[in-house]
Amino acid sequence: MSGRSLWAKGLLLAVLATAAVARAAKAETPASPQPDGAWYGYQTLASDLAAFALITSGAVLGSNMDSAALGLGLAIPGGALYFAGGPLIRAGHGDGAGARNSLLRRVLIPISAGALAAGIAALAAPSGSSDICNDQRACYAAAFGTLGFGAGMIAASVVDAITAREAAAAPSASAGGAAQVPLPGFVISRKGAAFGLRLAF
Repeated sequence: MSGRSLWAKGLLLAVLATAAVARAAKAETPASPQPDGAWYGYQTLASDLAAFALITSGAVLGSNMDSAALGLGLAIPGGALYFAGGPLIRAGHGDGAGARNSLLRRVLIPISAGALAAGIAALAAPSGSSDICNDQRACYAAAFGTLGFGAGMIAASVVDAITAREAAAAPSASAGGAAQVPLPGFVISRKGAAFGLRLAF
């Protein structure tokens, strides 16, 4: 057998090996996703329940003019706890981006819900005055806007609690194994030359 035919066979084997490696790389299954970290939403829920209790107590006491100062004294710390509690808990778990998103949710969702409810109520309310309110549209807008704001606060709190998970640990090289990297290879022997790919670990 001539050296030329051996060289041709070696080249053919190299091409086939290269194609086999390419097919194997394409058919390689993706790595399984890392499991989520521990859920700590119960901490944000506990903080929000305390905030809601303070705000509600302040609103009930504030409706009585004799207890208006006490009502404000409860509602203001409750509001501060609501807006700061969840973000601070997330920051304590090392989730800075989650803390910023939590604060944005707690501001934007209640405002949006309150504005939407107030607008719908103002459009649907009867015009004119009543025994209770001089301007019914303004009264309806204020009442439903307050309800919408409160519903938005609850919604933001629930979303915050659901998404409160610690970051998953990064996969280690020992657990997942070293990556296989295809490298070009060129072999020269007495039978000819061959070119192909080899896997490096």
